[in-house]
Amino acid sequence: MKQLIAKQHLLPSTVWMAAQLRERAAFEGMVFAGKHYSTVPAAEAALARYARIAASDDDAFSTLGDGRVVLLDEGGGFHAALPEAAARRAVLVEQTTFGLSNAWRCPAVLVCRSAAKLLFESQIIARGIIRKLESLGLVAGKRFAVVGVGAIGSALMRALLRRGATVRGYDPAPPANDLAEHCGDLGAALAQADVVLGCAGLDVLSGVELSALQGRKIFVSCSSGRVEFTTLAPAALRGRYETLSGSAGRLDWTLLNGGYPINFDRTREWELFDEIVLTRRLMIEGVAQATTLFDAPPAGYMMSPAKQYELVTAWLERAPDRGELIVPAQLSEAFLRINSEGAYAMSTKPYHLHTTTPGALAQMRAHDAPYDTEVMGLPILVEPGVWSPAYDWSSLFYVENIKGVAERSFLEIGSGTGVISVFAAREGARPVVAVDANPAAVENTRRNFERHAVKDGQAILSEGFDAVRGTFDVVVWNAPYHGSRPADDLERGCADEDYKGIRAFFRDVSDHLSPGGRVVFGFSESGDLPLIEGLIEAAGFVVVRKLSDWRDGYNCMLFDLERARPARGAAEA
Repeated sequence: MKQLIAKQHLLPSTVWMAAQLRERAAFEGMVFAGKHYSTVPAAEAALARYARIAASDDDAFSTLGDGRVVLLDEGGGFHAALPEAAARRAVLVEQTTFGLSNAWRCPAVLVCRSAAKLLFESQIIARGIIRKLESLGLVAGKRFAVVGVGAIGSALMRALLRRGATVRGYDPAPPANDLAEHCGDLGAALAQADVVLGCAGLDVLSGVELSALQGRKIFVSCSSGRVEFTTLAPAALRGRYETLSGSAGRLDWTLLNGGYPINFDRTREWELFDEIVLTRRLMIEGVAQATTLFDAPPAGYMMSPAKQYELVTAWLERAPDRGELIVPAQLSEAFLRINSEGAYAMSTKPYHLHTTTPGALAQMRAHDAPYDTEVMGLPILVEPGVWSPAYDWSSLFYVENIKGVAERSFLEIGSGTGVISVFAAREGARPVVAVDANPAAVENTRRNFERHAVKDGQAILSEGFDAVRGTFDVVVWNAPYHGSRPADDLERGCADEDYKGIRAFFRDVSDHLSPGGRVVFGFSESGDLPLIEGLIEAAGFVVVRKLSDWRDGYNCMLFDLERARPARGAAEA
């Protein structure tokens, strides 16, 4: 049993998202709880065709079953309210930064910190706010103060400046960009403004002496909830959406929409569907990714950069007024990954063994005693239960192509029979250290070191770098290609569940690499190559050589990696 429980603004585009979720995901049931200040009644009625509409957050959890649950959270309330017993079988998709937690109780996909959402949703919302303000006659001829120059505030400032408006901004941390010249003192920004746009996510008038202001000023909330102007609209007025007004000294003030966000007027959605559909698609894919995380440790996980790029590029092809959108010139999957937050820990690619692998495994398992094979004419002993170069040519591919190791310290991760380390020693590498997590492989490597007189060689039992000490000039791993769960130690030679070992390798390898050292990493196109390329870049390496070959129905690749050198002037920046 798998449920979806969602806290969302109940808007027309939410109905479309719910229809897509019901079509794509096998949920036993879906429950949506709305927000009173944003719910469009017609949309709520339409949504009831796809999901149960909860009267409150408590009501949303009232039918929580004993199975898996996906929480689609807008604001963090569901994460906090989730019963402890349910947290152990739940995953979360967090839509807004307001809901970020320092202590996740379950795995959470951070759509809210995805670069795709941060870059474009603020521009989409700013368009909706401007449309609403224009419908009220509050743009042409007005002077603006924007308090809070974050994602939405900066998008509003740019949109207003494009329209020729006078705009002053204020933020405790002034923006280090083209808006800096339009930002300064809070008092000065408020004094010159006819319309004050609150985008800070807090009471922007706290500590401001209102009687020091003068004239008529209109205050407009542009962030989620009702927090921007609580000085003007105390808690007693919560739930009232009408225009409020008052005075303080020579100031006559007007607060629109009872202090609630101006683009939520409970009658329509001011963002066009072709604009806001990007947010909805990001949430749908966030849910899809979350369903792969049920057994993952509690943490905030990065939304798949590959999926972000796919959605953004498709959206940009159809986005209205594309010319007004600010699109980074370097937009790419790598750019989105670097500018997104969360643990880059889960790939969305389905994992399975390559079609040739089961046959190779069967041949290896047929041996119940040690046997010899040859690699480039050199006899190599193979112990039962150890990944064998007799039935997999990737070790030969390495031996053929690893050069330049003479007089260099050499570390091999996942040595298996030790064949790569033996040839490295024959090429003059010293010392040579070979590690493997399979005890049979460690013993196999020791025996091949003895057989071929590798005098300055050492074989160590180690899970990755756990038992490795010191740094090396060359670090090598002919890594497992498949992200599936290995059935036994032998299968660890070809399978690394969800590539956890490879992720740990790129997390730790720099700590064991000498200055000027290199990493030689083996993989295959039959594995999750985009994930691996992303890990290489994220770990700060550049590919100086990449080799690829197909033999016997499958592919082997070799990446020769060096640490990325900072661009000229980067150290001074």
